[in-house]
Amino acid sequence: MTIGDWSVLPRAPGETLDRLGVGSPVLAQLLVNRGIDGASASADFLWGRGEQGDPILLAGMKEALARIDAALRRDESIVVYGDYDVDGVSGATLLALALRAIGARVRAFIPHRDRDGYGLNSAVLTRLRAEGAGLIISVDCGVSAGIEIERAKRAGLDVIVTDHHHVPAELPAAVAVINPHRLDCPYPFKALAGAGVALRLAQVVVRNWAPAGGFTAIDDHLHELAMLGTVSDVMPLVGENREIVRRGLARMNTNPSPGIAALLRRAGLNVGWATAEHVAYKLAPRLNAAGRVADPELAHLLLVATTPAAAADIAEQLEVLNTRRRMMTEEAVGAARVEMEALDTPLPAALVLSGHYPAGVLGLVAARVAEEAQRPTAVLRCDPGLCRGSVRGFGSVDVGRAVAACADLLDAFGGHAAAAGLSIAPQLVEHFRARFIEAVTAQQSDGPSLERLRPGRVADCRLHPRSIDLALCDVLAHLEPCGEGNPTPLFETRGLRVQEARSVAGGHLRLRLAADGVRHQAIAFGGASRAPRPSDLIDVLFHVRRHRWRDVDCAELEVLDWRPSDS
Repeated sequence: MTIGDWSVLPRAPGETLDRLGVGSPVLAQLLVNRGIDGASASADFLWGRGEQGDPILLAGMKEALARIDAALRRDESIVVYGDYDVDGVSGATLLALALRAIGARVRAFIPHRDRDGYGLNSAVLTRLRAEGAGLIISVDCGVSAGIEIERAKRAGLDVIVTDHHHVPAELPAAVAVINPHRLDCPYPFKALAGAGVALRLAQVVVRNWAPAGGFTAIDDHLHELAMLGTVSDVMPLVGENREIVRRGLARMNTNPSPGIAALLRRAGLNVGWATAEHVAYKLAPRLNAAGRVADPELAHLLLVATTPAAAADIAEQLEVLNTRRRMMTEEAVGAARVEMEALDTPLPAALVLSGHYPAGVLGLVAARVAEEAQRPTAVLRCDPGLCRGSVRGFGSVDVGRAVAACADLLDAFGGHAAAAGLSIAPQLVEHFRARFIEAVTAQQSDGPSLERLRPGRVADCRLHPRSIDLALCDVLAHLEPCGEGNPTPLFETRGLRVQEARSVAGGHLRLRLAADGVRHQAIAFGGASRAPRPSDLIDVLFHVRRHRWRDVDCAELEVLDWRPSDS
């Protein structure tokens, strides 16, 4: 918990709220706060009436389909080559599932972080060719692998790239490169995750070649998997991503695949209640743990598990790995803080930390430091001969573009606006540090200053204590899925009397608050160290959650901050 001021967005005029035609003034205000105006726009946003773009419009799609058709006719062995994070694993899994459904001879390959490294690896491609593969289809990687793809081509191995990362000036010499960020790509929606790009290819594949009725049978499962990648890669939940996640959550909450059902149970989540936020903070870390501290193949095996027993066993293994991952992360973040404290003050516009950080948690450490320092941050693990690093953004800085500006210093790199990865020779790290700071500073000079990029706490609206109930939870459910680009609604309520404040396990604070004849249960995660006193009158900043308390459903306040009330 942090103590600080917050503000409340101004209430929109009544005619503006009425124009949205949603009935609830609170829901209308939330839509206005998200830039939505008018009944048509609100209906599209709330009920998914916006149309998906035609996947054939993706540049490279027709070439990819022609090569897949040839592979089917020749009965070639196809390998779907993913990445070791949730986006890459889920995308590779869904594309392999779709190809298998049309009778292709296919398997998914998930690279090991330490053994194979990020992206297409020439040694791995050589081995796959020796094992009989004729066609490689990458997922969530490959657009920057020009050298590796050229070598594969000389060895007689064709490659189709599906990716969503920064596109270099020169595309690799693959059979096809499907990436909505290509300058020549007319596809209207650019913010697909790697799994989202794989989904669009999978949908066309199944429509073209599946037996009658095959598309309907598999499409919801494909969306369930694409939802995992879209949420975990922090893609904006607007447009097509919103529909992908909405459909994926619907499948997960009604008829989850055995692996997802086991993961939900192990995370303590009820089928039917899971949200995009649960996926981001409960499911994705468990799936990612395999690739961070062990073998990412385990996450793939969970997603393709066909029996509850097999899925439960794998989910338990992931739980153990996730516990280990949390411990490693906390130790590494502590080391990063020490390194950061040794830097000159004021801190530069971007940070580059280097040391012996565990490779599997570099991205997590970079994200934590970026948030704490409020600056784009690169965290490098430096071994003899090579440093590998993860970069995480802050504010409106496009770190994918900033890293690309340093391309001549790097052995390899890839990324998008919010995150990137790279490898570099140790003797060039200081040069990279200076260039990266320069690139970030250049972006800031074109837009808001660093001070203005710092996120403030701003509530969507002020709620009366009596309006916080299960009916409000039902109204807020229309906004789901919430996440990047569509934040979970944040509210203020004033003049709440503290009836109870007690610490619970993990340093959290359980509160009972009352006002105007109603009582509310509340939880403040990490708030035990600054508990208010019973009888204090406070203003509260919070999210509203549906919660089961002593076998009774209620609306619970998830408190982010509070202050003495002047009510």
